[in-house]
Amino acid sequence: RGLGCGGDVDLAKKAINSHRETISSLLVDADVIILVAGLGGGVGSAFSLLLSELAENTKAITLGFFVLPFSFEGARFSKGENYMNELRPSLHGMFSIPNDLLLQEGDADQTALNGFEMGNRWILNSLSALSDVLFKKGIINQDLGSLKQLFQARGGKSLLAVSPDTDIFDFGGDAIEAHIQSLLMNPLLHQENQAKDLDGLMIVIKGNQSLELSIIHKVASSIAQKFNFKKDILISAYLDDSLINSLKISIFGKSEIDQIVKNKKSADDLFLEDE
Repeated sequence: RGLGCGGDVDLAKKAINSHRETISSLLVDADVIILVAGLGGGVGSAFSLLLSELAENTKAITLGFFVLPFSFEGARFSKGENYMNELRPSLHGMFSIPNDLLLQEGDADQTALNGFEMGNRWILNSLSALSDVLFKKGIINQDLGSLKQLFQARGGKSLLAVSPDTDIFDFGGDAIEAHIQSLLMNPLLHQENQAKDLDGLMIVIKGNQSLELSIIHKVASSIAQKFNFKKDILISAYLDDSLINSLKISIFGKSEIDQIVKNKKSADDLFLEDE
């Protein structure tokens, strides 16, 4: 009846578990499972816990994008962090968007609506970049195998950042450098317990027909230098003529891969063929 669960996770679990078999059947042949939820309440937390549990029985890459309550929300915020820690071992990539970050990114007088819209754009632009990698032919391509290489084991720490999509500029001069620096200042990259010493890095670039190879090179070089990344970068570039004078850049990273793989062998190997 759409009455919600009033933040009661146990009640939400009971309701969702009644559809456990139906949900499980939808995941059987999935290559990628993506969770997007708010943690700290009832339904989002309970559904994420159930779906991550079911996903462990599949060969799918499982990624989670989770919004955390404001820190002033007390117990709700603490619950959200606890659920994050509970979910981490089940996911190949986990990205948190704490509401507190919205206060760092916008102007001091931004409206609540604009602030929350910015958080939504971070998630939507990230999902759009992943969709391009999976389904779109680009001028430089990555694919499902690339995502498996980046997110090759459950657990560890993941990193996410997206460039502002409001920048409109001439592609000459210092505009590209300013755009890259704006991306690297994204508060998503400056959270506590952020992934460091990356083992894997993917960069997704989207521009119009004017996108030059020199721009792709500059973006990739600047980001690699920022993270002191010496390994192979998974870079892809796509054309989108709706981006008249703009450039969209998304970064996905993963750390602690080597440590995880040593501790968790064949049972969780995404590259194993089904028996």
